[in-house]
Amino acid sequence: MQLRFQKTSVVEQVARAIREEITSGKCRGWLPTERALCEQLRVSRRTLRCALDQ
Repeated sequence: MQLRFQKTSVVEQVARAIREEITSGKCRGWLPTERALCEQLRVSRRTLRCALDQ
């Protein structure tokens, strides 16, 4: 058996984390500010914006 590991970019990981927050109901109404999300996820604004575009 051969396992395949997929490498995911930081942008994809951030996008997935944001989707999970939304679907779990933790984000009701509005998302936190860009600055707050960057601090929570420890990513740059550019990375966050690319993730939000997805």
